[in-house]
Amino acid sequence: MARAHAASACVQSDSIKGLAQSIAKPAYHRLLVAEPALRRAVPTLIIAFLITICLGAFVQVVDQTQQKRDSFKRDLTALTNYLPERIDRIASLRQDRGATFDRLQLLLPGLIPSWGSAAGRHVIVIGTDRRVLARVPIEAAIGDTTSILDVIGAALPLTAPAQQAGVSDITLPNGSGALAARHIVKSLPGQVIVIQERLDSLWQSDAALSVTLSATTGFVVLILGFAFHWQSTRAREGDLINDAVRGRIDTALTRGRCYPRA
Repeated sequence: MARAHAASACVQSDSIKGLAQSIAKPAYHRLLVAEPALRRAVPTLIIAFLITICLGAFVQVVDQTQQKRDSFKRDLTALTNYLPERIDRIASLRQDRGATFDRLQLLLPGLIPSWGSAAGRHVIVIGTDRRVLARVPIEAAIGDTTSILDVIGAALPLTAPAQQAGVSDITLPNGSGALAARHIVKSLPGQVIVIQERLDSLWQSDAALSVTLSATTGFVVLILGFAFHWQSTRAREGDLINDAVRGRIDTALTRGRCYPRA
């Protein structure tokens, strides 16, 4: 019976040593050597990745904001050139120009194309005496009209009918920034002025979306990094427990004088 137990113990010793030899392969040994460096590199890589995400989000917001500003400028230029032509055409088709201009407030909303309408956009038609003949929307909340005309007159050169309208940045009397363009209307005579305010909304929506996506991605990466650190700690603790148990087994086998068979 004792010999049977001794033989069984020797077989277990051989199996344990064989398992230890299979574990201690060169590739696994190199992995164990490189593991501390990899563990230290993971936080650095995570921080670098988060910084890259933040920089990418910032560049994206700036680029999208500039693209929207350029799109608004193109729309304002096209609308400022389009409306005087429509007003001149209507005036040329009607015999009573005075009646046409008196009804300009009613006609103006229908003259603005669908692509020319946008949130925060104001269209103002004035005469030579700076009297407002029509405006869309009627309930404008951009400040006193006289002050606005003074600001636009100082910031924008008046373009002739054959010239393309220019767009400039202005500061409204209420302190907000805006884009503005104006153009001569020959048949009035007068001017068409187009103002685009609420420029802050250009970057706020894009910034909110980019910040949300970046924060979500960063949170996921941080969770993955924490999971890696937790799993690495558990694996290291498991290795320590395995080494302690194996040492105890080897000590017990040595004290029992159970040696591997030749």
